[in-house]
Amino acid sequence: MSVRELDEGSRPSGESDSGESVEPAARSGSSWSEPAAISTYLCARALGLVSLVAFVSLHVQLDGLFGSEGLAPLAPRLARLDVWQAPSLLFVTGASDHALHGLVVLGELGSIGLAVGVLPGTRSSPSR
Repeated sequence: MSVRELDEGSRPSGESDSGESVEPAARSGSSWSEPAAISTYLCARALGLVSLVAFVSLHVQLDGLFGSEGLAPLAPRLARLDVWQAPSLLFVTGASDHALHGLVVLGELGSIGLAVGVLPGTRSSPSR
């Protein structure tokens, strides 16, 4: 692409010096948006997979760490805090073992949704 084509493609009026219509580079198909779409697509999938591994790992260890009989139970900690000090869904659901497992399952489902492309912004695959 020559300097003149770049200059003509960036004109707001969409016309060249000779008066003919010029399509901007972003619409012509040969733009920088395709590599960005590919990297966004791949990063969203990778983030979904990494967060899924983290949520599954937490799910396995949840009772021993934060459950009612765990090393650092969350229910007493939650009772000492105000919702404005540490905002959490646990103020809505409570810190019972079932509520903790339910929130982790929601995180796992969200991670799967991101990994397979169901969540917003990740639906379509990049065009090649």
